[in-house]
Amino acid sequence: MRLNINLATKPYQDVRRVLLQWGGLVLLLAVCTLGLVWFAISTWRESRDVNSKIEALESEIAGLNRQQAEALAVLRSPRNVSVVETSKFLNGLIARKSFSWTRVFMQLEEIMPPRLHVLSIAPVLQPKTNTVEVHLTVAGTSRESALELVKRLEQSPSFRDAKIAEEIEAHEKESTDTIRFQLTAIYVPRIPPAAIAETKTVKAETKGGTR
Repeated sequence: MRLNINLATKPYQDVRRVLLQWGGLVLLLAVCTLGLVWFAISTWRESRDVNSKIEALESEIAGLNRQQAEALAVLRSPRNVSVVETSKFLNGLIARKSFSWTRVFMQLEEIMPPRLHVLSIAPVLQPKTNTVEVHLTVAGTSRESALELVKRLEQSPSFRDAKIAEEIEAHEKESTDTIRFQLTAIYVPRIPPAAIAETKTVKAETKGGTR
């Protein structure tokens, strides 16, 4: 029988092997820790910048709200009631005058899809926004054509915010129409070239004066 006897005062340990086994893991953990610390610091800095921008925007919005409240208070004062009513009346006249039947018919003739035709057109003035809302009644045999018309109205320079307000099944013996639609869209008036040039001139003069 063979016996192994260790006469050393301290047990032998292969330190090099232990370091090789655990050193890489310790180094990896150290790198991960440094990466997490760097990520936390960068995230904190970004959030600080975002919070500063949010505070600045909130302060600006609060200032604009105060200016709006002050302007409304001035407009609602008894001495300015007649001015406000006159302004609304004039804006309404301008909005009505800006509506062009010729332009509307030309646009509809260009964008009207097949299997769909116009039954009636009614411009309605919206006093709150001083805009003209066009109520358009169309009829045909396909709902897809009405959806296509809404899409084309949105792409047209003469209309915006187009939508289907009502959809009704049609049962008329003298007509082949099977469905009728009530569409609404905001009319976009055409700005005369002279007004555009004048606006650009005013902006240029304003910029030049503020330098």
